[in-house]
Amino acid sequence: MVGTKFEGQKIRQNFKTMNQQFEIKFDFALAHSDLIISLSATAELHHSDPYYVIDNFHFAGIKPKESEVSIIPAQEIKQITRGDTKVWVHRDSERESMLSLAIGKTIERSAKNHMNNNHRDRARGWN
Repeated sequence: MVGTKFEGQKIRQNFKTMNQQFEIKFDFALAHSDLIISLSATAELHHSDPYYVIDNFHFAGIKPKESEVSIIPAQEIKQITRGDTKVWVHRDSERESMLSLAIGKTIERSAKNHMNNNHRDRARGWN
């Protein structure tokens, strides 16, 4: 979850700059079990809503073969506000799931890292 209002605004602005595909890696806890699966996938922001399309799910740490299909169908998620809380939900149902929450948390972390890297590069005069 985002700490301050200012930090949240900066991260939301940074979501808009992440307009190309990027890889995410996250742990997904299976419901009603102690199993945790490490997954990787490709995320891409679509500006119309905005929402993210997450596709090409594979087990993290294992390079998939070229012909290997995704282990989970493509997911479309977006961040909405419920009361004072930001929640990552599936675009079609606007309901959260363990999957949408895990993916959303990873997207937030990726956006924050992207923002920190851009700030560092600007400070060094690299942009």
